[in-house]
Amino acid sequence: MTSVNRTKKDGTKAEVPCPKAVAVYNDVMGGVDRFDQRKEKYQIGRRSAKWWYRLFYFIIEIAIINSFILWQVNKRNRRLDPLAFRIASACKLIDGYSSKKRKGRPASFQAKKCVMRLPGGKSYAKGVFKL
Repeated sequence: MTSVNRTKKDGTKAEVPCPKAVAVYNDVMGGVDRFDQRKEKYQIGRRSAKWWYRLFYFIIEIAIINSFILWQVNKRNRRLDPLAFRIASACKLIDGYSSKKRKGRPASFQAKKCVMRLPGGKSYAKGVFKL
């Protein structure tokens, strides 16, 4: 058993016995709290019935936060905030992406992409419809 200092209601300090495991946890829990703070501000997770979607979004979130921390270690790169870093990383990942060209004869009809609208102006689904 170790002892820790606690402040009483009247402002005086007292030593209280504490298990060693709890003392070690309290010493190193700061990293977990900081991760939770950074994760909650710009969270990318979506509601889903499938458990592995949540796990996938959590892993992506860990990768983004860790890359931001590593990027901040370089002292000249401290000017970007976390949101600007996320946007810049997404732009770099998307930049230069193009879908593969289809081989073969072109379709005999012209397809037009439409967005179906719900009342209130919200988009419902994207689809391709024949004209």
